[in-house]
Amino acid sequence: MTSIVLNVKDDMSLKLKQQLLRLHQEHFTKLSRMYNTLSENDREGQFGKELYAEMKSLNEKILSN
Repeated sequence: MTSIVLNVKDDMSLKLKQQLLRLHQEHFTKLSRMYNTLSENDREGQFGKELYAEMKSLNEKILSN
């Protein structure tokens, strides 16, 4: 009985991790598209730098999974 509960818990944990990874990937794609539309000047501005930092952070989260 304990084995069944652990298997269900592991399965739910895996599904949640997969869903989180998918959400990170979708968010990264949206940010990447936004970043790619910025001009070179805008990329070097505050917004561009923050956007790039967020993309970098998301990329690290994606790669760590």
